[in-house]
Amino acid sequence: MFFQCSLCCGQAVKQRVAQGDSLTLVALDALKTSPPVNGDHGYNWAVNEIISRGISGQDNYMNAYRNAARAYQCALLWKITGEDRYGDIAIDVLNAYRTYNKGLGGNTNISLIPGFIGYQFVNAAEIMRDDNQRSTEDFELFKQYMVDVWFTVAQDFLERRHDTVERERNWYHYYSNWGLGNALFCVSLGVLCDLPDIYNYGMYWLKEGPGNESLCVTALHPDAFGQGLCGYGWGLIPWFHADKRGPLGDLNQMQESGRDQGHAMAALGLLSYAFESAYNQGDNAFCNLNNQLIPGKAGSMMVAGAAEYLAAYNAGHDDLPSKTNWWMTGLSVTGRGQWRPIWQLFINHYQNRMGVPMAYCSEMKSLVGLERGGGSYGNNSGGYDHTGFGDLMYDDTPVKEDQVPTVLYPSIASSTSTRKYAEIRDVEPGTVLTLSASLPDGEKDTGQWKWEDGVGGSQRQITADHSGLYRLTYTNGNGVVSEGVS
Repeated sequence: MFFQCSLCCGQAVKQRVAQGDSLTLVALDALKTSPPVNGDHGYNWAVNEIISRGISGQDNYMNAYRNAARAYQCALLWKITGEDRYGDIAIDVLNAYRTYNKGLGGNTNISLIPGFIGYQFVNAAEIMRDDNQRSTEDFELFKQYMVDVWFTVAQDFLERRHDTVERERNWYHYYSNWGLGNALFCVSLGVLCDLPDIYNYGMYWLKEGPGNESLCVTALHPDAFGQGLCGYGWGLIPWFHADKRGPLGDLNQMQESGRDQGHAMAALGLLSYAFESAYNQGDNAFCNLNNQLIPGKAGSMMVAGAAEYLAAYNAGHDDLPSKTNWWMTGLSVTGRGQWRPIWQLFINHYQNRMGVPMAYCSEMKSLVGLERGGGSYGNNSGGYDHTGFGDLMYDDTPVKEDQVPTVLYPSIASSTSTRKYAEIRDVEPGTVLTLSASLPDGEKDTGQWKWEDGVGGSQRQITADHSGLYRLTYTNGNGVVSEGVS
C-alpha cells in the first residue's frame, strides 16, 4: 500500500525555492537558523531511557520535545535542500531514541508525551524514509520501536483515559488536547508504518469517538453513556453559532476556549496536522464531516468556522457569540493573543485549496508574522507543540472559482446500518460492506467516478477480510478532480 508523506510537501517547496519565491526563501532561512537546527550547544539533547512527565524531580521530557523538533526540522531541510548534513542529524536523533529509549513514564501526564512529542518524531522518520542511503533495517526497527513504546501508551489513553471512563462513566474527564494528541499520533504512525488499521483507529477518535477530541455531531452518543457531542455542549466543538461573519455563515466555539487560549490553539493545531495527513492520503477530512445541525458546506467544513472563531477572539474581537459549557465558562481571556504557528495551514486548505475566505485566520496570521517552529516560541513545552513553518510548507496557489474541487461525502453501509464517515473499525471478517460517496445537494453528477483499481461508479461492495484504504476520485463539470478515501 502506498502512502504519501504525512505532513511534508517537499517537492512543492523545492519548486518554489527554484523559482526564487521571496516568501519561501525567507521562510527557508528561518528554518536554517532555527534554534533546534543549530542546537543551543551544537549537539543533540540527552536521550533518556525512560521519558518522564508529571512527577516532580523526575521530569526529563523537555529533552525529548527539543530533540523531536531538531529531528523534524533537520529532516525538512534535508528534504528541501538535499544536504546530507541535515539528514545525518535527523537520522542520528531517530536512531538514538530507537536504541536507548525503552519506555515512557510519569503520572497521568505520560499520556501527553505521544501526542505532543511523538507525532513529530514520526513525521521526521516519514520524511527520511525517502533517503535511499540510510539503513532499511534501522528504519524498520524505528517503526517497531514507535509501535511498542509509544503506540501502546497512546492507545491506552484513548481506550481507558486512566480509568475515568469506567470509574466515572465519563469520557469527558480530560480536555480535548489529550485525546487530540494521541489520535494525531496514531494517524501519523499509521502513515509511517503503512498500517491502515492504526491510521483508521486514529481517525475514528477524531471523527466519531465519544471523547472531547471528537467532531461527532449527535445528541446521544451510543458509547458516551447517552451524552451528546458537538453542537450539544460536548466534544471538540460544543457550540455552533450562526453568524454572517463566519466563513460560511457560522462561527464555532471550541471546547478549550473556556479554559485558556493557549490550549485552545494547541488543540486546533493538533487537529490540523491530523487532517493534513489525512488529506495527503486522499481524505479531505477538513471538508467531509457529517453535521446534521448545520447542513451544506458550513456543516461539512465546521472546522473552518472553529478556526475563524478562535482566530477572531485572539486577534482582539470581543463581540463574539458564546455559550457556557457544562463544566467551564464560555470564553477565557487567559493566554489571549498568544502567538502559535498554526494559521497558515488553515488559510492554505480552506482559502487556497477550497476557495473559502478565512478573514480572521488571515488577520491573526498577520499579527503572528512569519511562522516558525519549535524553539522559536519559548523554551517551555508550549513553545514546541507545533511543527510550524506554515509559510514554507503550506502555500498552494489560490484556486479560482472554477477550480474549486467538489466535496465528497463518504459513507459505509452494512446490512444493518449506514455510517456517514470514511472509517469503520471492529468489522467481523467476511462482512459485506458498501462503500459510496455522494455529492453536495444541487450539484449535477457528471458520472466521472473512478476507484483506485479502475472500477467505475460512486459505490462498490467489498467483503472485509483485512484493514485497508479504498480511494475514489470524482471529476466535476469543470474538470476538477476530487479524491475521497474509505
